[in-house]
Amino acid sequence: MTQPANALAAPVRGKRARPWYVQLWFQVLVAMVVGIALGQLYPNLGADMQPLGDAFIKAIRVLIAPIIFCTVVHGISSMANMAKVGRVALKALIYFEVLTTIALIIGLVAVNIFQPGVGMNVDLARLDTSSVTSYIQQTHNQTTAQFLLNIIYHPQHICGCIQRRQCAPGAVHRGTEWLRAELYR
Repeated sequence: MTQPANALAAPVRGKRARPWYVQLWFQVLVAMVVGIALGQLYPNLGADMQPLGDAFIKAIRVLIAPIIFCTVVHGISSMANMAKVGRVALKALIYFEVLTTIALIIGLVAVNIFQPGVGMNVDLARLDTSSVTSYIQQTHNQTTAQFLLNIIYHPQHICGCIQRRQCAPGAVHRGTEWLRAELYR
């Protein structure tokens, strides 16, 4: 007696999709709506919650360099061969360029439609620039060569990049360490 092929196969159970209200994108949208409503309905309470916003921004600044570092290291280490690394790098570069161009176009269209700042009539001669004096002084003291050398800063270890909050030197550092390991394997 023969049985049909589908009778012998075990039933395949797929992973159940999480409900939409549990997903991160929905929670972010809800938090944005709640924040906007709080600012509109209770502006004093919204202003009192500024330390939470500042803490969030500082936490993001602390976490962004290790996240980028770990993502790049994992991505490179999971590649099987150099040709695959090159293809992925080319795709990432094209993706970055295309999306950056689209973002610039959207920004230019939005500026031309909404014209932010029109009608403000700000007298620039009367603005107090004392709060940004230290930043202006830093730009006057830094030459183009120093700026470029800071990009290719190569610390003894990756924690130096994270401590200085410089992602590009961290990526360069990790890339050279990986290349050195590959060449002397």
